[in-house]
Amino acid sequence: MKRILKASRIMGSSTAISIFTGIIKTKLLAIWLGPQGIGLIAMLQTLQNTASTVTGMGLANSGVRQIAASQGENSDDLREQSQAVLWWISLLLGVVGFGCMALFSKTISRISFGNGEFAFAVAVIGVGVWATNVAGAHIAILNGTHRLKEIAKSNVLSGVISAVIAIIAVWSWDTSGIIAVVIGPPLILMAVSGWYLRNTKHLIFRFSLLDSTSVVNSMISLGFVFMLTALMGAVMQYLTRAILIYSFDISAAGFFQSAWTITMLYLGFILKAMETDYYPRLAEVSENKQAVSEMANQQVEASFLLAGPVILGMITLAPNVTALLYSKEFFETAEILRWQLLGCFFKLATHALGYILIVSRKNRWFFITESYWNIVYLLSLWFGIPYWGMGSAGISFLIAYLTSFLLISWIVGRKAEFTWHRANLCLLLIFVCSGSVIMSLHSFMNHKYVVFFGLVFTIIASCYSVLRLSEVIYIGNLGKLSRLIRFLSKKD
Repeated sequence: MKRILKASRIMGSSTAISIFTGIIKTKLLAIWLGPQGIGLIAMLQTLQNTASTVTGMGLANSGVRQIAASQGENSDDLREQSQAVLWWISLLLGVVGFGCMALFSKTISRISFGNGEFAFAVAVIGVGVWATNVAGAHIAILNGTHRLKEIAKSNVLSGVISAVIAIIAVWSWDTSGIIAVVIGPPLILMAVSGWYLRNTKHLIFRFSLLDSTSVVNSMISLGFVFMLTALMGAVMQYLTRAILIYSFDISAAGFFQSAWTITMLYLGFILKAMETDYYPRLAEVSENKQAVSEMANQQVEASFLLAGPVILGMITLAPNVTALLYSKEFFETAEILRWQLLGCFFKLATHALGYILIVSRKNRWFFITESYWNIVYLLSLWFGIPYWGMGSAGISFLIAYLTSFLLISWIVGRKAEFTWHRANLCLLLIFVCSGSVIMSLHSFMNHKYVVFFGLVFTIIASCYSVLRLSEVIYIGNLGKLSRLIRFLSKKD
């Protein structure tokens, strides 16, 4: 648990800086470009992410497992082979991605925007596709060797530099600078992570393809599953925006994008900590089912304690946060945001359990759970728009993650012998009920009263989280106080 909190602290510090720079960048871009400009950025980023997903073959994720497993086996040769294979294949696939985007730019523009007006922009973001693949290999090598600080520094520096570039580009060239907003982050991340990668011990870029056949096969077979699931996620993002644009207008894509960005931004440090610390540690003990189950429960509890109060506070202040981070034009974002935040409690648990399927090599079941989420989300969105309007983008998020949580809990229980700690289920129920109460208050109570009652819930949740975490890290008198409370409750 201490290691989980340490990883969360490292990634949380970097995420806090990223949030700060992201707030400034997002605020300025929203004011200068409006919902339509944000919608265009979202569409180009979706195209870039989709192409990167397809050409990347999921190697950035499968490479982490391969390198982490070699760490657990103390095999330097296997680790060196895995690192070299990952880097070279990612580089070559990135070049293929760039070529495809340039070659089919007009076709992609017509399909995505209804005309060939954005063909040049589509061709240029091929550079971002190449950079994304190479940067993914860099981060995977750092991740597999547990170099969390270097990953955090890479994220901070790339976030700050790319934000500065985006602001200057849009300020100087207006909508013409949108291309720099899209391709800037992967290019900067590739350069910065490559700089930190140079200090990796035993890092080589030579390997024998004949001797590394088993490594290549293992990496590609698992990577293919990652690619398919990530591709589904990218396609889901694309179709969601397309459905919203078709049902409303391009501003609707901007409202959805802003809600999605806020949700992922504030949960980023938890999800990043899972990816950079929890995932490789889980891979090292993947053969011990009891250790895997215990580690997953600890990760879920830490995630709830760290993120729960933040989510409740965000649900309470959703309209204020939206106006602060974007502008008053994004008023419809608040409703989407509240529903998504409520669904994030189930997302945290589902995300942690998904890694159990990955390290246990239950690739087919992992693919099934990911497919289920995307299908349920899109169906809920499509059929929900006539009833819930713009809010269906958030309600569908909650429905998809609630049902996915139930499904994956059953699967890991059957296939990986995972058992929930009762305390975690109780904690989940309390947070979800608290968030639901706050949301219900929005429908019939003045906003200032909602803020009062919502902040009361948030403060209570924060106090409990601090006391519970203090039992683990023993923060002076807080640790003594938490132990006293537990002693008195047991005595009663």
